[in-house]
Amino acid sequence: MIERLVRTFYQRIQLEPVLGPIFAERISDWEHHIQNKLGHLVAEGVNAQDLATYTKLRKAAGMSNRTVNKELSQVSGFLTWASEKRYITPRSFKPERLPYHRPKPIVLTFDEALRIVNAAKPLHRAFFLCLYTLGLRFREARFLRWEDFDLDNAVMRTVQKGGEYKVLPVSRLLIASLDEYQPH
Repeated sequence: MIERLVRTFYQRIQLEPVLGPIFAERISDWEHHIQNKLGHLVAEGVNAQDLATYTKLRKAAGMSNRTVNKELSQVSGFLTWASEKRYITPRSFKPERLPYHRPKPIVLTFDEALRIVNAAKPLHRAFFLCLYTLGLRFREARFLRWEDFDLDNAVMRTVQKGGEYKVLPVSRLLIASLDEYQPH
């Protein structure tokens, strides 16, 4: 059954440095929603119709297209992992995604950003500057460590979505903010 294999999946994926924290947050999705609808199925037998039925049930429960798509991506990732580890044969289908249009982001002006920075406490100031000056995603900034920064050379390294590293220049404003916050 999928339920038993999923436990193995989460135990193993949580050990990975990049994907572990991401999937640790998503296990509650599995436990509260996906397991109830798909957990009783045999992993080898999951097919496109099962996922279409899951989609209909979640939509009938009032879930947004975005939420259902995220849950289907989680199931798809699990099935891909299971086939790569040879627990199941590779599947010949992909879940059908529901239409979803991401809202346009609201971009702050420099003055608006500066007002937020100046009003923030040191920790939040440094975090916000990582988002604003480096263009990091929330998750990328959230998992930063002191070791990721080389302030002498004004650069930092972060793990991108997808697990690859990128090196970015650090502004003088961010360096000053980090110096202010850093526990000595």
